[in-house]
Amino acid sequence: MVSALQYLTRRSYPVIYSLSHPEASASLPPKFVFYIAMEVKPEGEAYFNKCFKEEYIPMIMKTSGWLRSRKFTLEEHILFRGCVEREVPVYKYLVDFSSDGYMETAEMKATSALWQNEVMKKVVGREMRHFEFLKAYKCPETMQM
Repeated sequence: MVSALQYLTRRSYPVIYSLSHPEASASLPPKFVFYIAMEVKPEGEAYFNKCFKEEYIPMIMKTSGWLRSRKFTLEEHILFRGCVEREVPVYKYLVDFSSDGYMETAEMKATSALWQNEVMKKVVGREMRHFEFLKAYKCPETMQM
């Protein structure tokens, strides 16, 4: 089956940072997830990580409905089959929210301004997505005999 694939890659991203609201466990899984993947210039990584930890996360935590923030860093990337990939993002972030509309809050707009004015000068590539949790599929109960 693998031989029929045109492209196959594997990436490993361990969690390097995680911060949760004290009452987040009652709201998990989250209803909304904001996903960000970034590739940063090597000379800008120290500044990028400093801003993330000292400015971005504290501001995000003030956003209504914030539950949890997690940061992942690329540990391993293997291209099994296919063409050479474009830049693979080193950093990935998942920010969980219990309510929609978080992108329109003053806090999120302030983080966007900070990142657009300073931090994005250090970024080579970026991808952002918004996900909404619609349905949980549960395992069927086993039949007892």
